Parts: sequence; C-alpha cells; structure tokens
Amino acid sequence: MHTRMLSLLSGSALAFGLSLASPAHAALDACGGIFLTSDAHCSYVPKQECETSCQTSAVEQSCIATLATDCESSCTETATSDCTRDCQTSCVQDCQQSSQSSRRLCRGECGADCDSDCSNSDSSICHDSCGHNCDSQCENHCHDDDEAVDCSTKCGTTCEGRCTATATVSCQRDCQTTQFETCQNTTVQTCQTDCHDQGGAIFCDGQFVNASDVQACAAQIEAEVAIHIDLDVNVDTSNAVKVDTNGDGKSDVSCSVSPREKLLRSAGTTSIITTLFALLGALFIVRRRRF
Repeated sequence: MHTRMLSLLSGSALAFGLSLASPAHAALDACGGIFLTSDAHCSYVPKQECETSCQTSAVEQSCIATLATDCESSCTETATSDCTRDCQTSCVQDCQQSSQSSRRLCRGECGADCDSDCSNSDSSICHDSCGHNCDSQCENHCHDDDEAVDCSTKCGTTCEGRCTATATVSCQRDCQTTQFETCQNTTVQTCQTDCHDQGGAIFCDGQFVNASDVQACAAQIEAEVAIHIDLDVNVDTSNAVKVDTNGDGKSDVSCSVSPREKLLRSAGTTSIITTLFALLGALFIVRRRRF
C-alpha cells in the first residue's frame, strides 16, 4: 500500500512537471554536442557513484553526438525536390492547426520519419542516430522565433531541414555504425577518467555527458535549455549536495537540479507525507463505514 501510493504520487508529480516543460531543444557544444530538451533530468554524479555508472549503456548519446560530427564531411547529400514538395503539403496542414516555429515543425515531421524508418531496422542506434540527425538539420535550417510567419513561407524552411535530414540519415547511420563500438569503448574510458580527475561527471537522462569542463557544460545547459544547475549553493540547502571535484578539499560542484527534479523533490519532501496521511485517514474511514 505504502509503495503503491508513493508511486502514484510521484507519477502525478512527474506528469505535472512534464506539462510545465517547454519544448526547447539545443545543441550543447560545451557538453560534447548533445541535444537536450528542457524536461531532461541532468545531475552531477560524484566519483563513487559515477565510476559505476560509466557503463556502455550510459555513453550511447555521447557517441552519437561525436560520430555525427565526424561523419558530416562524408554525408553531404541535399534535400530532393520530391521530398520538399510532399513535405510542404503535410507541413502546411500541421502549421494551420497550431502556431509553431519552423524548428518545432521540422522536429515533428522529422521525428515521424524516424519512427517509420526505424520500425523494422536491425540497427541498435537507428532511433538515436536518426533523432540526432533531425535535431542537427532542423537547427541548421530552421528558426525558433518565426511562429508569426505565414505557413507557406515557414514550411519552406521547415522542409529544407526535414528533407536534408531525410537525405543524410542513411549515410549518417551507416557511418556511425562502423565506428560505434570503438567510440563506446573510448567514451567509457573517458567517463571513468572524468570521474577520477574531476571527482564526478554530468549525466542527463542516464547518459554520460562528455564535457571536459563540467562547470562550462553546466553553465551552457542553464543558458540554452533553462535547466538550472547550481554550482555555488551551500551544502545545507535542499537544492544540491556539494562535491569536491579537484581534490583540494573544497566543495566546488553541486548536484544539478532540473525543473522536473525540483518538482519531484518538492513533492517528496513537503507534500507526500501529508497526502499519505490524508489518504490513509480516508481509507480508514471508508473501512469503518463498511463494517
């Protein structure tokens, strides 16, 4: 009973937190070129826990970001006229239903392409590779501030990004697949080194963030994606736990706190206990009435 109630309350808090999150996307150069959304959960994991987190499954997104950049020089295909013509029709329909930026429209259209393209694929990196390629091309060709532009004009930009992604996706996936195993091994070693040398590393949604400077990465995450990572709060605050990252005996970096994590912590520390007592009381009353 106790566990089920905690799960229900935590799930409700999470759903509420996600409903507040904006759909912002950003490529973070200081964080190894990964893309993050504003509902991502990022945390600074200290050395002891970090070393056990540097597993193969935790480095996939980091490798995708690295390999996508490495493969750009060979994947130079351009959007085809057939794709842009078909895209224009579907894009205008989507645009007329709701006011969206060209970049958000591009991500929606391109994401649907990835779902279709990878539904029968045997590639373990198909979805992640395709998704990163969509993010990259939509960022390169589209805009976040053109909601007021008429749909026909805006969809020209949208379809340029989407169809460039469509043209390059197979090349990117093939190029990345040939190097992926080597990249995983290298990134695991990098993760372990960062954990040792920096006292820990940043992880976002369970994925290692390949940042040579965790403070610069944390600053860019806050600036570009609006996820607050507090590096200067006192150790006794509820938002973070200080960590000594350079071995000088001083607390330099704190656990990061995303908007979603703050919401969950708030629910966990201020309302769950109260709500549990209220629910248990209500259940007790119901049971007494039954008897």
